[in-house]
Amino acid sequence: MSDPITLTYTASTALTRAGMAACWRHLAQPTGRLVSILVSLLVAVALVGLSHVLTRALGFPPGGYVLVLAGTLLGYLGATFLIFRQQRRIAASATARAQTDGPTTATLGPDGARFDTANVQRFYRWAAIDGTFTMQGGLGLRTGGIFYPIPTSALPDGLTREALIAQIDAWRGA
Repeated sequence: MSDPITLTYTASTALTRAGMAACWRHLAQPTGRLVSILVSLLVAVALVGLSHVLTRALGFPPGGYVLVLAGTLLGYLGATFLIFRQQRRIAASATARAQTDGPTTATLGPDGARFDTANVQRFYRWAAIDGTFTMQGGLGLRTGGIFYPIPTSALPDGLTREALIAQIDAWRGA
């Protein structure tokens, strides 16, 4: 298929959040889940070791490293909470922008991807698209730090998410 595919949709907060999570997973885990698990375990062991060293350096009594480790973990959990909170704000802001701009018309064809709204027009040649990814409720196109979520509900009858990704990959020459 080399004919352009035109899709019209309005991105929801849920789609935007799913896209953010999937895009970041796609960027963060190009080597696979096993490597990510091993790195996480290595960081956990390093935190325990660092806590033990800091305990001795700061002159805490034996076993005091548990307090240092607990403080480190609380700091980590606090940072994680702030990151997730910021993600929700970004998703809400993107959704508000989508509501202001109205429906998006995406035209995907041999020359590239065009995304038009009432206020914005963007065109990317396929060389500028870094990749595609699947996500809950749709798929996404990524260019640099920007992603464009496309809901599966916007796909024409008979076109699956996987078939669209295969077509995009063919157009990209991937």
